[in-house]
Amino acid sequence: MLRLPFALVLLLCVNVQLSSGKMSSHLSVQGTKMMLNGKQVFLSGVNQPWIYFGRDFGGDSAKNGEGYGEWCKLRQYLANITKAGGNSIRFWMFCDGENIPVFNSSGYVVQTDKTNSLISDVRRYVESARDHNMLVFFSLWNGAVATPQQLADMVKSEAKTQSFIDVVLTPLVKALAGNPALGGWEIFNEPEGSVIPNEENADPCWDTRPLKNTGAGWAGHTYHMQELQRFHNHLASAIHAADPNALVTTGTWSSHSLTNAFQPYDGQGYRAYWTDECLLKTGGRQKGTLDFYEVHSYASSQGYQIHAPFKESFDNYKLHKPLIVGEFDHQHSGMDSAQQYTYVSKHGYSGAWGWDAIGGKNVDNLKTLSTGLEALRNDPRTHINIGGHPTTNCTCSNVPPPAEEIPVVELRGYSCDQQASWGKCTQSWMKGHCCLSCFDCKGCH
Repeated sequence: MLRLPFALVLLLCVNVQLSSGKMSSHLSVQGTKMMLNGKQVFLSGVNQPWIYFGRDFGGDSAKNGEGYGEWCKLRQYLANITKAGGNSIRFWMFCDGENIPVFNSSGYVVQTDKTNSLISDVRRYVESARDHNMLVFFSLWNGAVATPQQLADMVKSEAKTQSFIDVVLTPLVKALAGNPALGGWEIFNEPEGSVIPNEENADPCWDTRPLKNTGAGWAGHTYHMQELQRFHNHLASAIHAADPNALVTTGTWSSHSLTNAFQPYDGQGYRAYWTDECLLKTGGRQKGTLDFYEVHSYASSQGYQIHAPFKESFDNYKLHKPLIVGEFDHQHSGMDSAQQYTYVSKHGYSGAWGWDAIGGKNVDNLKTLSTGLEALRNDPRTHINIGGHPTTNCTCSNVPPPAEEIPVVELRGYSCDQQASWGKCTQSWMKGHCCLSCFDCKGCH
């Protein structure tokens, strides 16, 4: 055996690592902190959350065979968020399941999408995010609106859940494994919107009486809590099996379903339903737990609820994993966007994702949220490097027509993306406006 001096062996190892030119780092959890490249990070970003609801990836129905979504537009959002100082984005994928994936007549998932382009579309988007040093978090399903029957059946049936795992989820996770731009997977957006509240059970994990009078179940009393917990456990287990480094969460709608730390207030209770104990007890799969928590927070006309994230510090929730404030806007909050992002960053939370980039009536838009991202630009925890080198120059005008030029009153005040999604690009009053949303910046590659 040839024996080399230790110093020479060390030098050779260093040279091999440097010559690879690729970073093997990925976002990870250490206690209650998010870590990347050996340092704590704060996820300063926004919710996309879509361009076309549930139709941004897969299907190849858009021009040039580039999937449902408009590729240039997707890249432009990444570029604009990065320019404002953001480092992460939350993007909804399947939403209500009306477009993707493909279900058969018996309710089993049989295909990712009609042309099997979902995985390649998503992979290309994540690669573009890496170019911009952005982390992507995909939210898989949505419980905040009325649930289509095929989605409800899939969540309730273990066999149909498994068909989604086998046909779509596992191949998708494996395809993205190892890409440092993949921040994590969210099982459900606001599953409590479709839960049956006020169900009595001797087991605290399944007893939803604490949710009485909180507003839970606003989208319909579709699922028992056990059904949602089993679904989370099985999907989280599948994700961790396909990619041991992947991080998993769920988009909790309120602190009411996040923590046991607070006493009932004004007839509204608090219960931690997404703990390791509850998910393992219900689903039985040992890898099926969450890696970090996420909570949403919106103010009413009376302001924030008493234990909302903007009224508390992270430590007060008594959680043992990081917590992201995953949705918020500044309406009725008494704070501007910069103050909101700053509050979250200084009170122990691990990230802030404002709602939302596409904008619309009564919510923030990217212009507003950019002031929040800018407020954290100099915080070293927001600076991440995953080997990105932006190469895309995708710019053109994307200003909607003035309200007085739109003859239909009900269509006034909406963004270019919304007008485009409603098929209004060919209207005469759109001439000279919304070049990016309607015409994908022709000549941009």
